[in-house]
Amino acid sequence: MKNLKMFAIGLAAFAAMTMGVHAACNTTAEWTKPDGTVTCEATLTAAVTNADAGSVITLLQDTQEGNINVTKDITVNLNEHKVTAANGDIFRVAAGAKLTLNGKGELYNAGSTASQADVTVAAGGSFETKGAVTLTQESTNATVEAVRVIGSADASVKTNVTFSDETVVTSKLNGIVIYQDTFTGNNSGTAGAALGVTVNMAGTWNVQKYAVKVNGSIAYAADGATVINIEKGTYTGVNNALYASGYAIWNIKGGEFTGAQALQINSGKVTISGGKFVANGPAATGVPANRKNTGSAIVVYNAHEDIAGYPDAKYIDLTITDGEFISEKANAINIDRARDGKFAINGGSFTSGKDSEGNCLPAIYIFDYAFVSSHEGMITGGTFACSVVGDTDNSSSSYQPAENVLAILTKGSNVKTEGGKVVVGDPATSEEPGQTEPTVPGDEEQNGDTNVGDSANNQQPAENVEPAKTGDNIVTFMGLGLASLAVVGLGAKNLKKQTSM
Repeated sequence: MKNLKMFAIGLAAFAAMTMGVHAACNTTAEWTKPDGTVTCEATLTAAVTNADAGSVITLLQDTQEGNINVTKDITVNLNEHKVTAANGDIFRVAAGAKLTLNGKGELYNAGSTASQADVTVAAGGSFETKGAVTLTQESTNATVEAVRVIGSADASVKTNVTFSDETVVTSKLNGIVIYQDTFTGNNSGTAGAALGVTVNMAGTWNVQKYAVKVNGSIAYAADGATVINIEKGTYTGVNNALYASGYAIWNIKGGEFTGAQALQINSGKVTISGGKFVANGPAATGVPANRKNTGSAIVVYNAHEDIAGYPDAKYIDLTITDGEFISEKANAINIDRARDGKFAINGGSFTSGKDSEGNCLPAIYIFDYAFVSSHEGMITGGTFACSVVGDTDNSSSSYQPAENVLAILTKGSNVKTEGGKVVVGDPATSEEPGQTEPTVPGDEEQNGDTNVGDSANNQQPAENVEPAKTGDNIVTFMGLGLASLAVVGLGAKNLKKQTSM
């Protein structure tokens, strides 16, 4: 009984001490060392400046501060509060430092000046969100975004950015933009590298221009190029959800992408194995002057091929193995000025809009026949709502018929019509009705890559997994029950012994 009383007294003292610490910090922020020591600070800026590396800073009230320099590894718990800046960035993460934001809260940039962000990450810095962090950018200037990331000319300099599932980003312009090492505070920096950058996307992004953008002046790099990984999240941009303007490597395995164009590729290596891409913009008008604004789910348009130092069409590499690609008013995919690029469509579902007469448009629109003749056999799989391709421009006055184009692009692949849709390749066959075997406990799913044309065989047969024996289960549960009773009895005996002391 004496031990229990001492424990209760100690617990009460600890609680009082903890409450006393927070009561004493009647300020804007406090920071806690790894050893538990707490220091009160009048401003968030002071807390970030003075905190030791590895410390956790807790925001205690809303604050209006900006241009806070992060020069070490720290965590800022927003603690359901708001940080507002009216001029410049809110946080600037230096090389060799890492900023982690957690706890529910908001960074709000009122956006009174150009070239600013909620968070700017220099080459060699790191930024991560954990929990329900909201980033808001109100500026309508042409050179702002919620998050700005700058690459390096040195591939050994690593820059890492990771967003949590609960992150919410709202911007009147861009969400996140990756810039070249020559970026100097505006959007017209000279062409340069953006090496060593890895961005792991997630969360909900609602912006007025581009949700995720690689700046157009980022040059091609054989090694160390920026890598953007997307497996989940929702990305909505009034212009494009994703804009691969400069060179980067995109690995898209999932997520939902919506915009006038869901994805525009001017340069870069883009691999898509999942996700839903929806374009809601109008079909192109004024061709060829407006060919890059096509209203397609994927637009391939090398706008920089005539600009010295900028990536050209030979640095476009697009592979699609799965995913949904939907255009509400135009072709699902539009390819132009990319005859030197690499393309492979091995699967996926493609749905186009309708023309002015109500006719379903071809899934893929290709502007010139020179592209077709140099991409023989690039389509080996996929399901197309109406038709795969249409007629293709062969010169200023003639077109190559769609059937000829299709024969070249699908050379050697099976093309057939099923249920009103065109299917390329041999999709995995399903069991006839009534022939599907019931799932047996013990079957184990085996993960594997399956392209269109492969037969589905991703499960380990049940006969290879030994089923559990009913009798063994009864014995096991009886044994566990007896053991549990023994433990409970022993605990009661020890408790009685202690309380009698």
